[in-house]
Amino acid sequence: MIWDGAVLANMAPGVLTYDAFTCKKCGICCKKQKVILLTLYDIFRLSEKLGLRPNEFFRRYCIKSRKFNEEGLKRLYLRAEGGCPFLRDGLCSVHEVKPVVCARAPFYYVEASLASLKVFGLIEDECRINEYSYDTVAKGDNERLVDMDILVRCTDEYVERHKGFEEKTARPYYEKSLEALKDNALRSLTYATLLDRCIRREEMCRTDPYYKGATNMYLSGFYDEFKRAKEAGKNGEALIFEPSALGIIDGIMALVLFEKDYISVKKALSQSRNPDVHTKTTIYDGREYAIVSIDAGKKVMFYYHIEPDEKKSLRHEPGQINTLFKNEKGGRFMFTGRDADGWLS
Repeated sequence: MIWDGAVLANMAPGVLTYDAFTCKKCGICCKKQKVILLTLYDIFRLSEKLGLRPNEFFRRYCIKSRKFNEEGLKRLYLRAEGGCPFLRDGLCSVHEVKPVVCARAPFYYVEASLASLKVFGLIEDECRINEYSYDTVAKGDNERLVDMDILVRCTDEYVERHKGFEEKTARPYYEKSLEALKDNALRSLTYATLLDRCIRREEMCRTDPYYKGATNMYLSGFYDEFKRAKEAGKNGEALIFEPSALGIIDGIMALVLFEKDYISVKKALSQSRNPDVHTKTTIYDGREYAIVSIDAGKKVMFYYHIEPDEKKSLRHEPGQINTLFKNEKGGRFMFTGRDADGWLS
């Protein structure tokens, strides 16, 4: 079956296809996983590969999520705390039957800019795909993506009805999923759904103030400058951190950080004895903020989560951003980079 490629407006001309991409087999994505989505298709094939009954495989390697996802569903996952259990010497030991979600990585969508994949946290920094510019359009293998969506939906139907995994009740659904993969009408409908999601996602990255800003952070080269600064600071003299967004709130420059970085930055500031640096943390509506005053009244606000209504208030002008904090012991951390496009304009 042949699909027509989607055309996403306003994208740069660079295109990277699933088949043209060569994985360097570094194993980083496998090592960083905590859980890996599984389908019944994966469970039955992996158990056969390992010479285990499906029930035994599930007991050894799998979990059911405790929380509902955005679709109100609980799903089945491979336990991968500390890395995938099937990673051997940096390579996948079950490569020919590895989970369908792994086989599609990092091309999870029909089409997506690399910038948007970064925004959604789907690309590891070490992945070879980062060698391409962030305005590159990544085109997934449509047949494989349709396969994955059908298999996930069949598994969702089973888990919702049976609330867990048992080989006897799961096998009919597994066999049903194999038949569903051959249904051309279902495949066409599935592709149309995936394409619609793809277009909506990219549109959100161009129009929603927060996602547009974060996407443009990569497109403007701002993220690359941070990576270079991070490399320069590896000698321990600087604490370099990466923001998820930047803007102005009530005249205060706001750096929206990932939680891990927020904790590190707050700790570094609280230990500073420089009389020109003042840090105050406050709790508002259940969320912690750290507000920093520097020199003659200059202030920076750090926090690591924003609500949709707050996204709209984040604005700043294009230009050079260079903020350096020091303490009397010589310790310092730095926020630096150039945002030529004003990525929250």
